[in-house]
Amino acid sequence: MAPNNDRPHRLAYILGEILELPGEEAAAILSIQPAAFRKRLSRAREEMETFLLGRCGLANPKNACRCAKLLPVALAAGIVDPNRLRLRLLPIREADRLRIDIDEARTATEVFRSLPTYGSPQDFTAFVRSILTTDEPNS
Repeated sequence: MAPNNDRPHRLAYILGEILELPGEEAAAILSIQPAAFRKRLSRAREEMETFLLGRCGLANPKNACRCAKLLPVALAAGIVDPNRLRLRLLPIREADRLRIDIDEARTATEVFRSLPTYGSPQDFTAFVRSILTTDEPNS
């Protein structure tokens, strides 16, 4: 079974697991009760764990490692140098960009919370809601 791909579970997972927001703040952002957020996050975590345990050799040593299948693709793309078997300098790819964006979001969240002007949860909630409703990436 693949992880739940519906938006409410993805958002709960992102807010709770990736951005590590407290449950009360995440629930306020999603306009749901904290208990509903906790349940949504719990379901998302369970589905992600089930998905990884069934497919990934890192999550479950009983699974075959698929890295050997990925190596020819990485060699063909020039990501891995066959003479040195080390990662070459890579341009920022989509996954790398996503990781940088997540780190920036965590930092912005910490800074935003530390400012006395924006100390209230309502201001923080409005800020995050505005990001979630924007269709433009990096806005």
